[in-house]
Amino acid sequence: METKKFGSSAKHVFTKGFIIESNHLQTIESMIRERFQGCIISYEVTFNNSNVYTTGLLDDVVSEENSTTKNITKLEISATIENEFSLKINFEKDEKIKLSMTGENRDLTFLLFNQMKTYIDNEIAIVRRWKHSSDMYFFVVTITLIFVVVAFLGPMIQSEIRSVDITGVLATDDLGEKLNFLIEYQITSGQHDFTFPLILSGIAVSVLILSGIAIRFVRPISDYFLIGKEISKYEKKVETRQRVIWGIVVTTIISVAGGIVVFFITSNIS
Repeated sequence: METKKFGSSAKHVFTKGFIIESNHLQTIESMIRERFQGCIISYEVTFNNSNVYTTGLLDDVVSEENSTTKNITKLEISATIENEFSLKINFEKDEKIKLSMTGENRDLTFLLFNQMKTYIDNEIAIVRRWKHSSDMYFFVVTITLIFVVVAFLGPMIQSEIRSVDITGVLATDDLGEKLNFLIEYQITSGQHDFTFPLILSGIAVSVLILSGIAIRFVRPISDYFLIGKEISKYEKKVETRQRVIWGIVVTTIISVAGGIVVFFITSNIS
């Protein structure tokens, strides 16, 4: 028997990471059945222990324990009506979401495709991915920029402060004060030229070390099947991430404020 060719097809790959809950799966199934009544929907579930099973019941999927030892890593949703309609949605951790659809009825096919694409874009594929290569690139560029800024900013600030002192001395008619300034300047200038740059460098290094340690916490949290025990695991990770980010912010503020105070104290002592 000759297989009938479908009249239209569409594909899309989503670049963002996903957070998918049971209500999302229920909505997807409802959308499919609303447009194509009588289609057969199946779910292929893959776990981190390499076990795979296929079921036609969504309840089987959402009732999974989804523990650390048996964690869902991939879910493929398929919907078919023989010689009339075919749909596949692939959710897999650390991979891009793939949506493909073919159908004999062009209008219904593209209507469902656009509806499905919009829903996944707005409700599921909502986390910007942050790859390891871009992490390292960002980290190296940040280090370079900070030390370049420190190298130029420190001497400029010191020079500005010194210029204010010189202006004040030049404005006075007291020759003794001018001589004292010149003697003090000769003694202290060589000792404190790099005080401020070194303080800023210390602050920068401290912040970067903290950022390097915390980078695994502050990276966007994505590719989660929020089913079973994975829900509490995700909530704990979000909470930890927020605490780490606030810790870095507070530490940075304290470090910068402390560095500035030390600089002005040492300058006044000199």
